[in-house]
Amino acid sequence: MRLRLLAAALAFLATPAAADTLIDKVDGLTLDAKGRPERFTGLVIGNDGRVAAVLHAGDKRPRADFAVDGRHLVLLPGLILRDSRLMALALATVTPAGVDPAALPPPRPEDRDLALATLQPVLLARGITTVTDIGTTIEDWQAYRRAGDESRLALRIVAYAAGTPAMSLIAGPRPTPWLYDDRLRLAGVALVAPTPLGPAGEVQLKNQVSRAAMDHFQVSVRADATVEPQVRAAFAELAQTYTGDRRWRIEAPTASTTTPLAAIGGALDRIQALRTLTVDAARDAFADGRLGRLTVGARADFILVDRDPETAGAQEFAGARVIETWVGGRRAWGAAAANASSSEGR
Repeated sequence: MRLRLLAAALAFLATPAAADTLIDKVDGLTLDAKGRPERFTGLVIGNDGRVAAVLHAGDKRPRADFAVDGRHLVLLPGLILRDSRLMALALATVTPAGVDPAALPPPRPEDRDLALATLQPVLLARGITTVTDIGTTIEDWQAYRRAGDESRLALRIVAYAAGTPAMSLIAGPRPTPWLYDDRLRLAGVALVAPTPLGPAGEVQLKNQVSRAAMDHFQVSVRADATVEPQVRAAFAELAQTYTGDRRWRIEAPTASTTTPLAAIGGALDRIQALRTLTVDAARDAFADGRLGRLTVGARADFILVDRDPETAGAQEFAGARVIETWVGGRRAWGAAAANASSSEGR
């Protein structure tokens, strides 16, 4: 019953916008392609869920089928959760407190479905609209596909397969296209560099990178600081063979924050922190021009918050709250609705 209720709610949220929508009276802040702040006061969202126009003070407001009063809240691009293990996070949300996950049997498909449906509103409430999933298994991928097939996929997921065998099993000879209105894509493969990285391990790593690169999968290697120079040297060597814009990545073996708004608030340079979670994260995942910025043609993924990261003082922004989260031009989460549901469930 719980899964059916969550599925019904997420199916509604994932439905594409039916007509043009005007988001007006906002203190908008996005970043340009170089990460510099750009201010605006309104957005027009097309019926395809993309930004049709960015409006500034003094611009004439066009007629639209729907108009939303932004109440002068701060409008920011949707945040991208970088380098996470999405299904592990999801399963943790439905695991009883005090229970060791290692002691549990392998999760069934219905367990994964429930876990994903439970986690999505949690992440949306934190302003997260896209997740970079590192180490996607075939079981994870099938859960994401089921959610997409049943219109339950509210988040966007850019997946990196858990090794080259999973890469081939999930995607075959090339990265998948963007699926479900740009909500899901298998973009590359996640590899792990052993520590220490001896001669045999280096050869194996190069073979895995070559295997992925020949079919144009993006490579993400998790490596600690002691072996990172060797990985970079391997990348430089292989780049002589596999030319072009590959954007091979090295990731630190640390979990990314699941509270990115708080991370922005705690940063010395909040605009740089916002850039890391939007423009840079989108570019790293080959999603620039599609995600990470609010510009004409990009997906209308954004959040409304009650504090301005550029102008609020450090203590003031520490209490910043997400009021609404929109994905593809649709309201995917709202604090008022969530609070009402919480009250009804008591």
